[in-house]
Amino acid sequence: MQSGFVPGDSTINQLTYLYHSLCGALDSGKEVRLVFCDISKAFDRVWHTGLVAKLEDVGVHGPLLAWFSDYLQSPTQSVVLPGSVSDPIIFQAGVRQGFILVSILFLIYINDIL
Repeated sequence: MQSGFVPGDSTINQLTYLYHSLCGALDSGKEVRLVFCDISKAFDRVWHTGLVAKLEDVGVHGPLLAWFSDYLQSPTQSVVLPGSVSDPIIFQAGVRQGFILVSILFLIYINDIL
């Protein structure tokens, strides 16, 4: 039940679903165990080669896959503000914050985490 980056959705929906599921399981006499994971700096830890493979697994092929692969293999980023530009930085992993598809790419990357 991923709510991140879904318009009109929020963690309240996950909490309500979780609470309802837990109460139902306990009322039925079932044992309940939970595991919560928080991936520190998650967007910064995306492995480029793995992301390209996962894009291919979900059906991205041909020129679009080549474009993503090329985009991920040119690992420099700068910050642009009115009147100034920072020096470019090089990074070997992660998806660029501010890129319009970053949310979708991250969700594809973690979709098979279980």
